[in-house]
Amino acid sequence: MIPRRFDPRGDAPAVHAGPAEYETKFVFGRERAHVLRRWLECRCPPHPVFPASIVSSIYYDTRGWRSLGEKVNSDLFKLKARLRWYSDFETKEPEEAVQLEAKFKRGRERGKLRVPVEVSGKVLSGLALDSAEMPDVGGLLRAQGVDYPGLLFPAFRIDYRRMRFLEPATRANLCLDYDIHVPCSNRRLVHRHDPRRLDQGVFEIKGRSAALPPALRPLVMLGCRKQSFSKYLACYERLTDAMA
Repeated sequence: MIPRRFDPRGDAPAVHAGPAEYETKFVFGRERAHVLRRWLECRCPPHPVFPASIVSSIYYDTRGWRSLGEKVNSDLFKLKARLRWYSDFETKEPEEAVQLEAKFKRGRERGKLRVPVEVSGKVLSGLALDSAEMPDVGGLLRAQGVDYPGLLFPAFRIDYRRMRFLEPATRANLCLDYDIHVPCSNRRLVHRHDPRRLDQGVFEIKGRSAALPPALRPLVMLGCRKQSFSKYLACYERLTDAMA
């Protein structure tokens, strides 16, 4: 839920969320991805919805990287906006549906917005990020009552493979994300880009508890380390390192 007329500079109504859901992340070395995948496949049923897919996200930011800076500086107000679509895990064929996803945080208030976008995944995957045909995310946000200070531009795209499972005892949602990389970037914001895979992958648990379910504790022995991780920040650091 996202409050109407959310303005990070001013007042907004309180968000009344449902039962608390925790998101716990574990980072692992990319070379361990297939070991973790096989381990999970032997112990956890696949998620009934989209058990395997390639995720593509185009992140939007200002020319001064305001949204990224809000995260790095742990600002009280944060907003992250991206366009997301999915592709077949094997054929890599993009699906039609594309959504604008926006997450915001103001202190302890959190909100999430998902809005269908009138462009197909196949078309969007072929557009240059500095193209005039790229969706106007700032305008789409304003149409939903979200006011963000600053013009938003497509910055870069992140692709990765995602396997989804259910933890048998708690029914928590499990995501194994790996082969994280940047296939393209907006040369007006990033003058060079590095298409290599990140050295890290991410295992994420979404459920009613922040504790690791007992059945998943061996994952620590398999190389998973509990820590915060942002794909957006990690890819930005890879890109800016390539620019150095």
